[in-house]
Amino acid sequence: RDAAGTVVDEVEYQLGFPWPTVGDAVPPERPGTGPSLQLINPALDNDLGGSWRSALPTPAAANKRVLTAHAPPQIRQVQHAPRQPRSGTVVTIAAKVTDPDGVGSVVLWYQVVPPGAYVARFDPQYADGWTMVPMHDDGLAGDARAGDDTFTVQIPPGVQVHRRLVRYKIMVTDSLGFSIVVPYVDDPQPNFAYFVYDGVPAWRGAVQPGVTPVVEYPAEVMRSLPVYHLLSKKSDVEDATWLAKYAGSDYLWYGTLVYDGVVYDHIRYRMRGGTWRYAMGKHMWKIDFPRGHYFQARDDYGNPYRTKWDKLNFSACIQQGSFGQRGEQGMFEAVSFRLFNLAGCPASKTNYVQFRVIDELYEDGTRNAAHPPLTSGGTQYDGDLWGLYMTIEQMDGRFLEEHDLPDGNLYKMDN
Repeated sequence: RDAAGTVVDEVEYQLGFPWPTVGDAVPPERPGTGPSLQLINPALDNDLGGSWRSALPTPAAANKRVLTAHAPPQIRQVQHAPRQPRSGTVVTIAAKVTDPDGVGSVVLWYQVVPPGAYVARFDPQYADGWTMVPMHDDGLAGDARAGDDTFTVQIPPGVQVHRRLVRYKIMVTDSLGFSIVVPYVDDPQPNFAYFVYDGVPAWRGAVQPGVTPVVEYPAEVMRSLPVYHLLSKKSDVEDATWLAKYAGSDYLWYGTLVYDGVVYDHIRYRMRGGTWRYAMGKHMWKIDFPRGHYFQARDDYGNPYRTKWDKLNFSACIQQGSFGQRGEQGMFEAVSFRLFNLAGCPASKTNYVQFRVIDELYEDGTRNAAHPPLTSGGTQYDGDLWGLYMTIEQMDGRFLEEHDLPDGNLYKMDN
């Protein structure tokens, strides 16, 4: 609005691609990123996210850190199909690209992350191992229609292998030589990604191995619960769960969470709990999601919650031996919180999930670095399956919105 209150311009924007990601502190050695959303040129169409960049503010002056007379191409509507491919399928990646000076080239970079060989964002290997392939708008090889500004490439079926993570990003150069890579440098998730998975296999186990009967749980039973996959380095998983005994509140370990076909890449995690954080053997996890890539959880009936989560709390659903062997397995929290909500007293929403961790090459743990010659199968405690867990809604500002409470402060009282 101007001084008279007249609307001069307006725009609807969002947090994250194709818009910049603002709000986090950014080191000064990275100009062009910061807490302010700024047009790179006032003559551009400001309805397009690519016309904006995050930067340090310059009040009453031009956006000098991002101002440019020549804008790079606009990239948006990036998508891949199928959403969660199976082994041996072709994956089609497409993006809409426009530039008034003409598009010179569109190139896809993709990185394959095999199971058991996880690469975190700040590992030196993250910068390496990217395969570059051109994208085309010629109506061929998966491109729906020639000349519609949607550039397409197909990832060959041999790349898609069960339990494999495939990351990708896109570089576009216009006819004058100006280029841009998306996601943008301010995005805490600096790549797009998809996860290849063929479905949860059957599982066999006993209450007391070697003493009680072995029970077979067929694939259809194993697939009856939602599946949360965590991909991470084995050393990090072991460090976080057992070795470090970290009692702080920082999220020291990196990984990738996959749920409902959506890849939440470059998340951070730690164990949760107070005095008893490492006392139970099967520990509780807490996951922190990067800004602009919050988690869409669902209830036990598959319905999405109205608000996305920036924190994920896991209850381990263990038997509390000191409480009289009452067989709670998570029901103590699930039932109590449900009763509170039914009575009109807001409490955390919960849902049961199957938690699987991919930190080894083989899904059933039959062969790994510790037991290379093992071919007869691992024990029921090896492999991806970590068992039954329950999510517990974080009590924060999003909790207020989810439970139709007025905006304001939320306090937690102890002792």
